[in-house]
Amino acid sequence: MISNTPIFSDVKNAFPAMGGELVVEFCGFLETIECPPDFRGLQRVLRLIEELCDEYDEEFEQCFSIKFDGELKDIVKEGISESYQDTWNNAVKGAGWLKDRPLFGLLFEFNNKRPHFEYFALLNFLHHYIHNKAMLLSIERCEQSCRAMRIIFFHRDFEQDCLIADHPKQIAKNLVDFQDELDEDSDFKKNYLLDLIHFFSLDWEIKQARERSSSGGIVRGRNKPISFEPYTSDDQYYLLQLISRQQQDREELEGGLCAEEDLPAICILKEAIEDTLRSEYEQASVTKIY
Repeated sequence: MISNTPIFSDVKNAFPAMGGELVVEFCGFLETIECPPDFRGLQRVLRLIEELCDEYDEEFEQCFSIKFDGELKDIVKEGISESYQDTWNNAVKGAGWLKDRPLFGLLFEFNNKRPHFEYFALLNFLHHYIHNKAMLLSIERCEQSCRAMRIIFFHRDFEQDCLIADHPKQIAKNLVDFQDELDEDSDFKKNYLLDLIHFFSLDWEIKQARERSSSGGIVRGRNKPISFEPYTSDDQYYLLQLISRQQQDREELEGGLCAEEDLPAICILKEAIEDTLRSEYEQASVTKIY
């Protein structure tokens, strides 16, 4: 993740009417939402921020430790200085935001969906993300959590009320219950739903390398024959699987890519070797030893 956000001098140049204490407070807010240092797209994000504050002012303050009203709201509404106008009004999402500034990218996209979603559900996600960001950063789950929220939240089958509860553990339980009710043949992105369950329950599994134990000898791998599977009724065509059945049954979480997509099977044409006599120079030389 990229951590550079507007500093004191940037904010003061962008909003000259803003006093020193308010600049410091606003800088902290911009750091929280992962705002780009050139304020690109901030005008659109602040439209959503303003509505969240108007709808749930107390919950908003608990989430961001700031109130978007009064003097701050008036100064921002007056607009940014001319030198930042182009980036401030930019309606195009910046390259790399979803990876390097996942929260800002999420807010930017959610602004395009307003007001057709549950604002309180979004606030619950934001509160949990912001107050547990240090942990999410340490296990590199910020991007994954925001991606799951973006994809799952606006799916036509998702019940946004699942994210409305008094405690994150209850939200995780709601999501588990929702997962259990899904039809097996549903096209719902279940791997992203699992990411959200991990996010709200804070029980991410950290992968650790297994240590091999040996009695001092050389550790050798097992020699497994490569298995070919018939592809059609014709005996000449076979499929060579690059991954084992056990790996196929395991659902991959990273990037929503399953194992079969990552390592697809290869179609192989097996041809019979022609039984022809080799030329004299191709035949093995046999020498009699006395």
